[in-house]
Amino acid sequence: MFHYFKGRRLTHLGCALGVSLGLMIGLIVGGALSVSHPLSVAVWAMVGVTVAVGVAGWVLGAIFSPKPETK
Repeated sequence: MFHYFKGRRLTHLGCALGVSLGLMIGLIVGGALSVSHPLSVAVWAMVGVTVAVGVAGWVLGAIFSPKPETK
């Protein structure tokens, strides 16, 4: 599957994977926090985890994607 991405910038792919992973982790963290903390704390924790992991995916995708050759 990843041979389709060869030579392309993977920033958006990294962000999509990061946001997906962030939503899964954020739901778990938010659910765990909602038991003992107010709902607003759980929601902000979920949003924070989602954004942080999404940005990390964007940055990692930009770092590891091959750079276009300049002529």
